[in-house]
Amino acid sequence: MALTRYYLYLDESGSFRERGAAPSVVAGWIRRGRPMDEQEAKDLAHRVRRSSRDYGAIPLPFHGIEAARQGVAGVGGYAAALLSALTAADDIRLVHFVNQKHISIVDEPTTYLHVFCDGILALVSDLLEQTDGAFELHILAAQRQDDELRALKREGRIAAEEKIAIPHHAYRVRIDERLQTLIARLSSADQRRFRAYTFETGLGDRDWRLTLADAACFALRGGRENMTERECAHVDQLPCLRYEVPEKGAWEAIRDAFRHGRQAEAVSLWYGTYDGVLGDAYRTAFERAIGTYFARGGEQELAITCAILSETVRKLVQRRLFREADAFLAKLQDELYPLLAPRLTGRKQRLLDRVQFDGHFYRLTIATHEGDIAAAEREIAACDALLPRLPKTFESLDYDIRYQIRVIEHRKNTYDFAAARDALGRLATSMEELLDVVAMVDGFEDLGKGMISENLGRIKNSRAATLSLLAVEHPDDETLLAQAEDDARAALAHFAGDADRARVYEQLAEAQALRGAYADACASLAAAFGAEEGTPAAVLAALLQDGDGGAKAFGLLHYATIMSRALAAEDANGAGGNGKRAAGDADGGDAKTADAVGAAMMAAWDAAAAEIAPLLQDDAYPNDITLWRLASACARTGKKSRRDYAAACYRTAIAACRRIPDGKDAPAAVEDAAALPMELERAVLLPQQQDAHLEELLGHLAAFLARTDLPPALRACFADWPAILAPLAKADLAAKRDNLLALAARVPVL
Repeated sequence: MALTRYYLYLDESGSFRERGAAPSVVAGWIRRGRPMDEQEAKDLAHRVRRSSRDYGAIPLPFHGIEAARQGVAGVGGYAAALLSALTAADDIRLVHFVNQKHISIVDEPTTYLHVFCDGILALVSDLLEQTDGAFELHILAAQRQDDELRALKREGRIAAEEKIAIPHHAYRVRIDERLQTLIARLSSADQRRFRAYTFETGLGDRDWRLTLADAACFALRGGRENMTERECAHVDQLPCLRYEVPEKGAWEAIRDAFRHGRQAEAVSLWYGTYDGVLGDAYRTAFERAIGTYFARGGEQELAITCAILSETVRKLVQRRLFREADAFLAKLQDELYPLLAPRLTGRKQRLLDRVQFDGHFYRLTIATHEGDIAAAEREIAACDALLPRLPKTFESLDYDIRYQIRVIEHRKNTYDFAAARDALGRLATSMEELLDVVAMVDGFEDLGKGMISENLGRIKNSRAATLSLLAVEHPDDETLLAQAEDDARAALAHFAGDADRARVYEQLAEAQALRGAYADACASLAAAFGAEEGTPAAVLAALLQDGDGGAKAFGLLHYATIMSRALAAEDANGAGGNGKRAAGDADGGDAKTADAVGAAMMAAWDAAAAEIAPLLQDDAYPNDITLWRLASACARTGKKSRRDYAAACYRTAIAACRRIPDGKDAPAAVEDAAALPMELERAVLLPQQQDAHLEELLGHLAAFLARTDLPPALRACFADWPAILAPLAKADLAAKRDNLLALAARVPVL
């Protein structure tokens, strides 16, 4: 079934301080199927103005309140006529989020935030009912302005054409966090159908599409006194999706959760959704309520509450909402657990130990995904301290094994791949022996025959990834990739879920691409995303239809990696592709040449470029690595336009890897390391600014090796780089091209 796209354009009306008679609103319009460009919106505005002599004085772009303040005639009628013309199309409706109860939450920015986000979620809920199949929502909202600055502009103390907005980064971050948190509460089935959303801001009095949203705000609230009764009635009859939000005030929602036995939801609201919104008076009431519940509640009931809390965090981590999950866990660890600890004894205390262990386990998961080695080691220490206090049960064995796997994943981040491989081998042997034992137990013979284990599948797939990384370091050892492919195929036998199997197929594709079997790698990627055939166009189309944003991002990474390696394989000696020219297909037939596979993949990428570009706007991992692989592919085509695009991709990817996270003194070591092969490859492949790029590389390399927090194995990866690179001049880059590209290709990038 085809993917449906909705395009939502929003503005606001009201102070959100809620002191007046009319509640503040966020309003605008939504279109199904395709976006409206600014020229189309501009043409509509001019066409409506020409439709009546009464509208001849209306200034365009339209800004209703400003026109009304200036006493412009016909402003109310024009707004009504404009909205009538807009909604005459079957695919367009007005949208109206009303602060139904005049709720004021702390201050006007926070109130606006909740009306906006609760309105979006209410709209998404409606779209889930009204839309067959999957859909996306793309939002363009007017950037908010400070009322005092608006007043200064009206008084002439600020130039009328000058656009001064309050810093809106905080709005964007908080809106995105709250939307992601709310979406995470949808059912998994609904999350699969609601594929993605994007959120952008624009200038409400300059973007013609947003001036149409301004007209909606004017006609639905802010300018009603400038409209006749007939005009108001006409607007009220236009097709409109109206939502009264938020459903409850912050404290009312938390108190309601307590009243209906949803204590885990109350905790999530207090420490997550409404964090920092309510003051000390409410804090006392909340802490008394949650403390009393844990002190008096039954053990089974408390166990369910703790499990729901852990599941809330798991869903955030699964959606890669690491910042939101970490902030929530920090609140639980710093505020909730110290509050509860003195109130709990015996078996209740063990429940608290378990939920604290869960928290540290998920923070370890976040740290390993982000490559934060120091944070991971802190969380491992915290988990190890809690482990002796947890009951040892057969039922907890699954969880204990998952913790061991996560600790080994941390070893990969330290670049100790050999140790990780050996640890995974021992764990795999233990699991296989355990499964064999089940079949030997009286009464379990039939159950034990052919028993599968998702944990064993995870172990096998993790070892496949580790072997592939070792193969990058040791490209002459062909046994590593053979073992990696064997492990990946063995892992498939232990998974029934599509998402788990997709990850294994992606890992299989990685090993096949490293071996030079690029057509086989495309076929595995096709299996990962359910493509009907293994052609690059079919693979990319299926990948872009995937509903999981994280899966889509990693799918693009694997696609771009196969593409870049296929194109690199045709370089002299296969430099940059780990020395692997195109190998035979799995059936032993003639292989497609690497350049043919790479060219076909590039052509498919070009055809889908408009759809891919928004997905790569966020340059955080894994998109930074995807941009590097794309740069590598484009730099090898020989076309100047491609090289210019490659230069931009290299620049973005390198800057992303070297970006220092908030609260840190340096980039994550694994990210910092990834920038070095990017910089070396750029200096070799792009003829422009080679001297500057080489100088930048040498400076970064020196700074990197001067870091005191590098794991020994990671430092060893670059031990010979200074001696090789320091004597180089620009002329050497061409003469030693193949050797330098091979040097860059031998760095494992996580």
